[in-house]
Amino acid sequence: MVDAEPRRIVSPAHTLLQYPCGVSAGERLRLRRVLHIETELGRPIGQTIGTASAWVVLAGDPQNPEVVWFEDPRGELHAWDAASLWQDFEAMDVE
Repeated sequence: MVDAEPRRIVSPAHTLLQYPCGVSAGERLRLRRVLHIETELGRPIGQTIGTASAWVVLAGDPQNPEVVWFEDPRGELHAWDAASLWQDFEAMDVE
């Protein structure tokens, strides 16, 4: 499923709408496994995001296309390594 208008993160430098790994800004992906939320130092905070949740692909940095940007179901931003993207996410059915 793809949003009508791709979202952008705060930086105007993020203009990449189609990532080389095959996902596009506005596309919704689902986690394949439960994600345990950690601090920036890698310490668990006791929160998880389940596998049924939709993550929205955001516009990326054309200078760093191997990093895929997402908005999680809580509205938080995440950077994900494109090399492991399809191990951790799956495409959602188009409605």
